[in-house]
Amino acid sequence: MVRFEYEWGSGNADDYKPRPCAIIIRGNGPRVFYFPISHEPPREDDVALAIPPEARAAAGLDGFPQWVVVSRCNRADWPDGVRNIPGRASPIYGTLPPGFLRQFRSAVAEVARRQLMRGWDRAPDKAG
Repeated sequence: MVRFEYEWGSGNADDYKPRPCAIIIRGNGPRVFYFPISHEPPREDDVALAIPPEARAAAGLDGFPQWVVVSRCNRADWPDGVRNIPGRASPIYGTLPPGFLRQFRSAVAEVARRQLMRGWDRAPDKAG
């Protein structure tokens, strides 16, 4: 899990919000799929998994309730949009435990199979 400037689908770069994201890497290329993690309960039209306390702790998240939204993602080339966590010299929060990671991957696959996924391509970083 990394800190990523997530964009919720408005198409406006001003709407990027740095947040923890679970990631899926497909193949050997630089393309990464970022799934947002939020303290806000999911909206009615979103599919999300509540992250159990032990998974939050293992992943380096705070102790407050959080959800990973599996019906929304940003797509970007690594490491565009990845930012260091405030107070750390790294963008990496930690790793989801294997059991929750399996649930996450299964939920993403089911959402994709049911064609409920909403994804946005993130514009490349201009810095460089």
